[in-house]
Amino acid sequence: MAQFAMQSSINYYEMFQSSPVSIWQEDFTEVKQYFDRLHKKGIQDLKTYLHEYPEKVLDLAKMVKIVDVNKATLDLFQAQSKQELYEGLAPIFNKKSYDVFRDELVALSKGKTRFSSEAVNRTLKGEERHLLLNLFVAQGFEKSLSCVFVHIIDISPLKRREEKLRNSEQKYRALIESAHDAIVLADADTGIIFEANKRSEQIIGIPQHHIIGMHLAQLHETEDPNLHKKIFQNHRSGRIHISENLLVSQRNTDKVPVSVHARVISIKEKKYIAATFRERKPEHLSVTCGLIPDHCVLNDVPPPTAVKKLSNREQEIMKLIASGLGNKQISARLNISIKTVETHRARIMEKLGAHKTADLVRFSICSGLLKSNPPEI
Repeated sequence: MAQFAMQSSINYYEMFQSSPVSIWQEDFTEVKQYFDRLHKKGIQDLKTYLHEYPEKVLDLAKMVKIVDVNKATLDLFQAQSKQELYEGLAPIFNKKSYDVFRDELVALSKGKTRFSSEAVNRTLKGEERHLLLNLFVAQGFEKSLSCVFVHIIDISPLKRREEKLRNSEQKYRALIESAHDAIVLADADTGIIFEANKRSEQIIGIPQHHIIGMHLAQLHETEDPNLHKKIFQNHRSGRIHISENLLVSQRNTDKVPVSVHARVISIKEKKYIAATFRERKPEHLSVTCGLIPDHCVLNDVPPPTAVKKLSNREQEIMKLIASGLGNKQISARLNISIKTVETHRARIMEKLGAHKTADLVRFSICSGLLKSNPPEI
C-alpha cells in the first residue's frame, strides 16, 4: 500500500511538472487567518473593506506562499528558476492584477472554492501577459486554505488578434461611414439588407437600424410592383447595373431622386449585392457613382462549412451578434459576464479568420445561421 501511494505521488508530480498549462500550488493559510480576525471584529463585507483600505490587498498578496510551480510557469513568466517565483506574487503583479486578486479574495472570504477570471500580469522581464486564471481549493483544505491550485492559460495572442481586429473594424467603419454616398449590402438570394452606413439614413430617409432587415426593392419609390421585381433582378444579375431615374421616399413624403450603382460581389462562396445611392441634383442628373470597382471580390469571410468549427455556445453568440446585439445585451440575454462574451467573440473570429463584425453578419447569412425571409414584393 505504501509503495502504491508513493508511485501515485510520483505520477502526480510528473503530471504536474509536464503539464503544458501553468500550474501554481499556493498556501493561503495566513490569508484565511486574516479573514477570521476581520470576522471577529465584526467585518463581514470584505469587498467594501478592501475598497476602503486598498493597501490591504497588497498586504494580503504578500501573505500568499508559493509552494510549487511547474515548468510551464517558468516559461510563461520568463523565470530562470522556481526560486524566483517563490519570493511571492509582487514581481508578477501590476495594478490590473491587484484588481483581479481583490475579487479572488472576496470569493474565498465567502467560502467559495473556485474562482475564474481574465487577468493581466507581467513576466519577470516586465512583459505584459493576458491570462485566463482558474483557481480551486484542494478537497479537504476548504477551512485552512493551505492548499490552493491556480491554473493559468496565456491568451495574449488571442488578445493581440482581438485588438488587431478591432482596429481593422474601426478603419473599415470609418471609411464606410465617411462616404458621401449611401452604401448598403444585401444578400443576393433574398435581397435582405444586412448593412447600411449613416449616409443611407440621410438619403433614404429611414433610420439606419430600420434599413437593415428591409428588402432592397422596398427602397425604391414606384407604384408598379413589377418594376420592383425588375429592379431587384437587375441588381442580382451579376453585372454592374446603374439606375438613373429612381426615387426614394422620405418619411415626410418627400421624394428624393437618386442614381443607384449596384453589382454582385463574392464573399467566399456566397454572393451579395453592393449598392451605392447618390442623391441626384437637377444640374447633375446624368452623373452616376460607384464605390466598388468592377474587379472587387471580397474574400475575407469564411465559407458556410466553417460553422462546424464553432461550438453550440459560439453559434448562439454568433446569432446574437448578427442580430445586432452588443456585448452588454448578449451578456444580459445569456446571463454571462461581458468578459466572457468578449472572449467568445474573439475565439469566434479566431476560428473563422474573420476581421470585423460585418464579416460575422455576412457569415451568419451565408451559413444559414441567420435566416431572413424576403418580404412579399
